[in-house]
Amino acid sequence: SALQAEKERAQVTLASIGDAVITIDADGLTSYLNPAAEKLTTWTLEQALGLPLVSLFRNVDESARQDGMALIEQILAGGQRTSSSHSLLLVRLDGNTVPVALVAAPIHSNGQPSGAVLVLHDMTRERQYIASLSWQASHDALTGLVNRREFEYRLEQALGNLAPQHAGQQQHVLMFLDLDLFKVVNDTCGHAAGDELLRQICLLLQQRLR
Repeated sequence: SALQAEKERAQVTLASIGDAVITIDADGLTSYLNPAAEKLTTWTLEQALGLPLVSLFRNVDESARQDGMALIEQILAGGQRTSSSHSLLLVRLDGNTVPVALVAAPIHSNGQPSGAVLVLHDMTRERQYIASLSWQASHDALTGLVNRREFEYRLEQALGNLAPQHAGQQQHVLMFLDLDLFKVVNDTCGHAAGDELLRQICLLLQQRLR
């Protein structure tokens, strides 16, 4: 009774957490998927039961740009006795990719590896948030163009590429554009009109320049 109660408690816990949990046996065959794993992999537990992980999805190690399944094979072979975390790109069978953080740990029975548990955290929202912060740090919110800080950085990069030994062989062009009487627009029509004028001018520049 105690064992059954513990099993039910574990199943309820695994079903309620937001991260994908997958367990595999010593042969690398799928033995369990929680609901989050079903959603992430687009496979149901009934469909995936007994199938190797490579039949469900592929993992690409983003840092090494190599097959991340080697990590799982290493765990099953007893190469890692503790949990380890990795940043991977999960490639579904339909070709869609999902960035995930993988925490994998071996399951031991009588001192020998008898399988592994994989916890996959979908990093899509985190990546989008980081990309948004990066864009905001380097772009002007009003016009969508790069801000002064990013402009100065790119200018330094362009000047740095002009190696002395290649003097005369490379050229860069810098255009400075002054908006005459722009202050008059702000003073007579308000800053909202001035902002709209800037947006329209920047739109024209983007349509006509690289």
